Amino acid sequence: MKKRFGGTDRDNRGMSLIEIIIVVAIMSTMIGVISFGLSLVSGRPAEECAQKLASVIQHTRTITMGKNMTTITIYMDADGRIAAREVSERILDNDGNVAVDEKITIVGDKGVEVVCHVAGGGETEITGSNTLELSFDRGSGALQTTKINGAVSGNCTMIVISKANKTRYIVITPVTGKLSIQNTP
Repeated sequence: MKKRFGGTDRDNRGMSLIEIIIVVAIMSTMIGVISFGLSLVSGRPAEECAQKLASVIQHTRTITMGKNMTTITIYMDADGRIAAREVSERILDNDGNVAVDEKITIVGDKGVEVVCHVAGGGETEITGSNTLELSFDRGSGALQTTKINGAVSGNCTMIVISKANKTRYIVITPVTGKLSIQNTP
């Protein structure tokens, strides 16, 4: 539609700068929402859980080799998230006085599945009622004991983390205590 203004013809079929800014803002919001949804569907939470859990396990192993008796318990909290509780006991003096430090880290979002595989073929999924406790040798850092629901079991050799279509494997070498994150078992 053409209008006469000040003796000249103007064509008002274009967009103003404000309209362009509004369209760009709406499109960026939509792209953000879609990419967040795709990250949940693509299994990003499994990757993040594997990274965080491996980090916490390695931290526990390192602290234990520093002469503090430290254990890590992996469990599902009341909100359905995977959590890791590090309990460290350190000797304060020659009289045997001990200080206990506890640290809880949320390592996995709701809906992430964590399964512990033990030597000999058994496996246990971490749920609201199933827990996994690992402790390491102070001298060598080797995996010393694995407890499932408080009972000693075979050594944990692999922790499988999955969500949607993505699965990550934390492989633990019991003799050395070293671990690695892998895409395949």
